[in-house]
Amino acid sequence: MRYVWATASHVGRVRGRNEDAVYPETSGSSDSAILVGVADGMGGAIAGNVASSTALEAATDKDAESGVTVVERIVAGNDELLGEIGRNPELRGMGTTLTLGLFSPNGTLELGHVGDSRAYLIRSGELELLTTDHTVVAELVAMGHLDPADAERHPQRHLLTRALGLGPVLVDYETVALADGGPHPVLLRRADLDAVGRTDRRDRHRRGGRTGGLGPHRGRQHRRWCRQHLGGHRRRP
Repeated sequence: MRYVWATASHVGRVRGRNEDAVYPETSGSSDSAILVGVADGMGGAIAGNVASSTALEAATDKDAESGVTVVERIVAGNDELLGEIGRNPELRGMGTTLTLGLFSPNGTLELGHVGDSRAYLIRSGELELLTTDHTVVAELVAMGHLDPADAERHPQRHLLTRALGLGPVLVDYETVALADGGPHPVLLRRADLDAVGRTDRRDRHRRGGRTGGLGPHRGRQHRRWCRQHLGGHRRRP
């Protein structure tokens, strides 16, 4: 299977610096295994940008074909971050999310995930959420205590229940089998940062149809971005 990828990042309109990190940092294509990841640092002045870049660099240090799983990679990123905090106590309090995808030549996508960065599948013009947010709000929705429609506006919507850099970390993991079909983008997203990988076969996922709070306006923006950078995607006949 051939993969084509592109990445983009922007500091946004609120912060003075970009606390996100993306891998890879350049566009490209390959018939071999590829790693794609996004991390969103937290800690503000404490160095959220250091947290995201440190964890992602450690997680992607080994080659995609090395046999290291996405879970092992994310744990390595967490260990490196904890080590950095131990060596520099003034950095205590920084942390990061991390969503990592390993695309194999046989058409398998392995996803590892901690935090509220997200992985989406774009199919037939619709965005399907592949990951679960590790936030207080997401847990309230799952327990039925909060309406999903109110989640986007909740004042604690960005309060994380899991992150790298705070101690031992539990990593969500799943494997997505890529089925036959036309080019189909997979989008890793956090705030103002995107990493997109397009496959030459059509994907499927059991959580069909969830946009995960992206909203129709942002959904159109991402589909437009994919058309510009990846040549678009075919709809089902």
